[in-house]
Amino acid sequence: LNQDIECIVSDGQTLPSTWTNRFDYVMGSFSVIFFKNVPQGLEEICRCLKDNGKSKVVISSWGKAEETPAFQIFPDAIQQVAPELLEGSKPKRITGIPPVLKSIMEQAGFVDVNVVGPIKRYISVPSSEAFYDRFALGSPNTKGTVTKMSPDQRCLLKAKVMELAEERGGNSDGTIEIPSCAYFAYGTKPLRNLSQS
Repeated sequence: LNQDIECIVSDGQTLPSTWTNRFDYVMGSFSVIFFKNVPQGLEEICRCLKDNGKSKVVISSWGKAEETPAFQIFPDAIQQVAPELLEGSKPKRITGIPPVLKSIMEQAGFVDVNVVGPIKRYISVPSSEAFYDRFALGSPNTKGTVTKMSPDQRCLLKAKVMELAEERGGNSDGTIEIPSCAYFAYGTKPLRNLSQS
């Protein structure tokens, strides 16, 4: 590409009004699923796509718990080390199974919605400690939970996460590989009926 690219940080649930009918394509890579109000975020994306009947969106989402074992290690470890931190907590993301993705895309106004998957990929890291660091330091939700723990609980959590990572995906060379499945949802913004304008 020989074009300038501009990066803008914005709340995905309230995108700039100047973006209305501006884009041909939008891609949400494992982001929309974490919005507090996913339908609202998708409606904003739909608003920002051009009204030409050709503008497309694709979003990706991790599957249900049984399909994403890598993402179950921290909750399982926290349940064993500091269960009080999980009491009353809700999942921080939607479950990206086909009926859910299709429904929220259609609610947001997209047509010709198609969901592809599951697509299996491996979460691969060089060690169980690297697995801990990837999620404890890289996931805002996990990082927030870890900061609520006492130093002793953090040490216990790290040991338990490393143990579970080795049990569930450890290789003889010390690397960790744990499968997780994702889904991709594609949709089109419908052609605007000019008689309604």
